[in-house]
Amino acid sequence: FAILPAPVASDLSGPALQSGEVGSLGFDVGPVDGHLTVTRVDADGPAARAGVRTGWILSRVSGRSVDDALASVADGDDHVRDFRAWALGTALLRGRTGTSADLTFLDGAGATTARQITRTPEPGHPVKFGNLPTLFARLDARPMERNGRTIGVISFNVWMTAISRSLDEAIDRFRSSKGIVLDLRGNPGGVLTM
Repeated sequence: FAILPAPVASDLSGPALQSGEVGSLGFDVGPVDGHLTVTRVDADGPAARAGVRTGWILSRVSGRSVDDALASVADGDDHVRDFRAWALGTALLRGRTGTSADLTFLDGAGATTARQITRTPEPGHPVKFGNLPTLFARLDARPMERNGRTIGVISFNVWMTAISRSLDEAIDRFRSSKGIVLDLRGNPGGVLTM
């Protein structure tokens, strides 16, 4: 459980958008060593087409300093700070489908690189939880072969009931595999009953 500071809550609430209007830049960020770092890039999304890579550090969004924004959520224990940073990152990237964001990153070599990316419709199942804005639950399940053995890898971005059936089906699909990995990286939590 974490309480969001007023500036983050208002950023996260942002303009009221219907679920069909919410746009995605095609990547996620998460807190890594005090920075918002690209943790996932949609293979077919606008960020991938713009050349954005995992591991890049997000430094500016449409002229706004990410470090300055992160300073507003720097108090609290690691869990609270990380949740607030995730919420802030979600808020900074969110916008209406068809709108663009001017982004500045530090790439893997520490060089500054700028990209302008236009938002496309957010993929996933729209879900509403409490006073949070509409979230889009996504699940990916794929087999991985290692030394002639199959391991099921299941990843999802939030614990929401919209993906519970897909999660059950993925577990059943890989039940006879040598192992199942639940990849929870970047997953901030969700509905307790999941």
